[in-house]
Amino acid sequence: KKVANVFEDLVDAKRILREIRLLRHLSGHANITAIRDVMTSPVGRSNFKDLYIVTDLFECDLDRIITSDQPLTDSHHQYFLYQILRGLKYIH
Repeated sequence: KKVANVFEDLVDAKRILREIRLLRHLSGHANITAIRDVMTSPVGRSNFKDLYIVTDLFECDLDRIITSDQPLTDSHHQYFLYQILRGLKYIH
């Protein structure tokens, strides 16, 4: 995930920092995306503008599945709900 001009808006910068901290804290569960690395651009400079959050690569996400033309059965809905609830239980 590329975050361009990360410090341009203070509110967005705080949200991004919060997202990074939460994902690092909650890593280790199969239903929660783990951060592999956080990189800056240009590399090695203290006055960077862009931030890259590196996560695992997934074939698709839930939004793409829901909005696709493929008809979803009750079994699909149960599986999605089960996975979401597993992640939610881990968070709590």
